[in-house]
Amino acid sequence: MSAFSIPPENMDGQTRSGSLARRLIWTLVIFTFIPLTLMAGAAYVRTRQLLEEQVVTQMQNQVTTEMNAAQNAMKVKQIRLDRIARRPDFTNAMDTLLGKARGTPAFSAARNQVIAIFEELNREQGAPVFNLYFVADENGVVLAASNPNWEGASLTDAPVYAELQEADNQSFGVYDFTPFYPEQFSLVTVGQYRTADGVARAAIAGLSDEQSALAMLRS
Repeated sequence: MSAFSIPPENMDGQTRSGSLARRLIWTLVIFTFIPLTLMAGAAYVRTRQLLEEQVVTQMQNQVTTEMNAAQNAMKVKQIRLDRIARRPDFTNAMDTLLGKARGTPAFSAARNQVIAIFEELNREQGAPVFNLYFVADENGVVLAASNPNWEGASLTDAPVYAELQEADNQSFGVYDFTPFYPEQFSLVTVGQYRTADGVARAAIAGLSDEQSALAMLRS
């Protein structure tokens, strides 16, 4: 029985066919799989960028919201001090405090009137606007305060003494504001009391403790 043999010309044809098939496969790989890989990589990078941009946008929106809430809360405090300063009975009491000696009946009555007005207006939706408050003359001496033990104290050594003399309808943070919040952070809102001649004669201040200041940012 004779063996079956493939003519040489047929072997060459099969070799060429196999080579052509391999070239076709590699062509498919180059023009199909590689572009798909590149597209997948580009999609991943773009998706990651979009997620990062989304996170950044969310953080920016959160910070903006918190800052707006804090600014609105400080505005409420500033408006409240302005309302107090414009009350006619407050004006009369302040003129007495500035013109009479401490310990006299007129001074004591005026002091009580100032505190009563603060207590009356120191509310916003049932919550206190300020934790503490005081009035100090142009020499930094406390004339009236929510805590009577602070009255008569000098604030000339306080870190915010200059601001107390100059700031008007402003709020700022301070650390270690003795005797009110020693070794603590507090938010101070200051307004100026002006006599009929338009000259600032006293500082009107409301203080918020650290917890209240943080709550403003979280609201």
